[in-house]
Amino acid sequence: MDMNEGAFRITGKHLSLALLTLVLMTLFLLDWERNPLTYTYIPTQHRSDTLLPPPACFHPDLNNSTESLEPAEMNTDGEKSQTLQEEERKEPEADVDDSETELTDGNSKNSTASMATKERLCDREPINATDPDTLYTMHLDYQPAFIHENIDRLNVLVLNTAHHWSKHMMNMDKEVMYVNGAPVRDRNLNNENTRIFKVKNIVTWLDSKMVSNPNVQVFFRTTSPRHFFKGDWNSGGTCDNTVPMTRGSEVLQEESIDKIVAASVEGTRVKILDITALSDLSDEAHISHYGKKANDC
Repeated sequence: MDMNEGAFRITGKHLSLALLTLVLMTLFLLDWERNPLTYTYIPTQHRSDTLLPPPACFHPDLNNSTESLEPAEMNTDGEKSQTLQEEERKEPEADVDDSETELTDGNSKNSTASMATKERLCDREPINATDPDTLYTMHLDYQPAFIHENIDRLNVLVLNTAHHWSKHMMNMDKEVMYVNGAPVRDRNLNNENTRIFKVKNIVTWLDSKMVSNPNVQVFFRTTSPRHFFKGDWNSGGTCDNTVPMTRGSEVLQEESIDKIVAASVEGTRVKILDITALSDLSDEAHISHYGKKANDC
């Protein structure tokens, strides 16, 4: 009986210790969840012998301080730091062409990306600047000013033109086609042939410019197909599909669907950037009628 009572008392002590341990572990885990970074083990091989600089802290003297309460900018080389407020008060620098600065600075590792919108890769000029209803010249054998003026400074150029060569679009933009400084009279130079003429013309010009600038890479992007269903852009067509890859998930053809671009770049230094078949599979990636203007499909 004494042995059984003794055994019972020993079991009770063990039970009390187990309950106490459980309570302490619970409190420890609760504190860990609230502040997990308090208990962090750093292996020896990852420790640094160099002390890291303390975080930038600002302790203003609220009684006598006359300094700005703006946080100070950290300066790790020991020089006197300047406040962000002082930096903002500096006079703005002169308007500098970022592309020119970075391309002429041999130590610069920055990049500048620029975009210019010329739907038909031609600049527009009003025939009569004083007439609000004037027509506009579109010189097919002239290159856009952005490309013409910057080709010798560019490293990579990507260009494309496709959907804006319809007769309806050109009439809506009041554009008159010019070649050799005069309006086009050749009836064979219809809208589709006009795109062929322009694409070949600019590819030939770019290929000649790449002789003196061998470091530039030029890519002519193929047509991104439209995905209008039940109408066109001006007749109620939409592209509301929300299920990816309903048109398939594999590009099967080996040749480009955009025959005009493929034929124009053949034998030149200009490379083709063929996205047509890939974009055709992604019919859900459009803004549709949710934009502010016409449906974009």
